Amino acid sequence: MADFVSPSIISFSDILPIEDQCSPYFLHHSNHHGSVIDRSFLLGLSIRNKIGFVNGAIKTPIACDPLNDAWIQCNNFIVPWLLHLISPPIASTDYVFHFLNGLNDTYSALRSKIVIMKPFPSLDEVYNLAVERNHKRVLESRLVFCLR
Repeated sequence: MADFVSPSIISFSDILPIEDQCSPYFLHHSNHHGSVIDRSFLLGLSIRNKIGFVNGAIKTPIACDPLNDAWIQCNNFIVPWLLHLISPPIASTDYVFHFLNGLNDTYSALRSKIVIMKPFPSLDEVYNLAVERNHKRVLESRLVFCLR
């Protein structure tokens, strides 16, 4: 007589980590890039049990480890989240420096002031500062002309 194993009796050791909802290797269908970006990044990672991939608690498995492919897949979901959060400030900083470098020498004092500002201003803020400086310069030149 053949041994029969009831499908309702499954040992926890029989569940693959990628199928276990408590495992950080588990990817739920809602784990797409846009679902975490709108919320706090760390909270989103914690809720999805993925924070160990970011803080180093879950090490990269060796290539022959059965979890290596699952680790790569989870990592490939997390990296775009990080890039989306990091890239806009970095891109904004690059645009600010390009804008400042394009200003003529009459804005050198403003340029020096902006470069040391903390927090670093956005491109819109820098543009507004440059417009204000330009209006002030125009008014000063009109005043000097009128006084002559």
